[in-house]
Amino acid sequence: MTFGRLIAVALIIAALAVCGSIDRAVASNPLLAFEPFASDEDRSASDADDNARDERMPYVAGIVGASFASDGGSFGSDRLLAGDAAIGVSVPRPLGAVRLEVEGRQRTALSGTRPVARGDGEPAAATIDGEWTTLANVWRDVAVGEHAAVYAGAGAGVGGYRETMASDAAEASSRVADVAWQVGGGATYNVTDRVTLDAGYRYYGVGTNRSVEPAGEVVFAVRITDPFRGWLRR
Repeated sequence: MTFGRLIAVALIIAALAVCGSIDRAVASNPLLAFEPFASDEDRSASDADDNARDERMPYVAGIVGASFASDGGSFGSDRLLAGDAAIGVSVPRPLGAVRLEVEGRQRTALSGTRPVARGDGEPAAATIDGEWTTLANVWRDVAVGEHAAVYAGAGAGVGGYRETMASDAAEASSRVADVAWQVGGGATYNVTDRVTLDAGYRYYGVGTNRSVEPAGEVVFAVRITDPFRGWLRR
């Protein structure tokens, strides 16, 4: 397991632990769970809020494609299967939904070798590989039919890669970890009430290294809504 995937797993476990702690604290504290002197209108509004919360649906997504990826230069990748994933929750909103998710990916769009200049001006070659990102994303879905939707959004988090600098004099490798970000959009199609196909475009970057420019990629994903249905509701 790579360093990037370890960070993704740790963030997911921490998020689940925090959510579980908050739920237990609210359920066990009558001051938090009870609202005194509530009017009929307040209770009706509260019931409506409870119904809206019940409609929030968790999901998991497998990102099965990352093709046509390139930074516009000599870096790029056509690797289709990368084993990347995301977990999130879909919150109903007018005309669609807002999706909040944590995404962990092995990315290769910035991978490759290109000529650079060392600090002393001598020519060298920079090779980037082992690229990864762990991002918190917000996507806004807008329905365009009974089964289809379009979306746009952005994410921020951490990322990294291994950089190798080689010249006639020496070769040195180092691991880089820095701020990462992405913006993008796409279209989805609901095959069933639980299975959604996703095709989109992402433009992302890792850090401020001048030898690593932001990159674009077309991605494909399969999203499973309420993946634990039948397990947690027995």
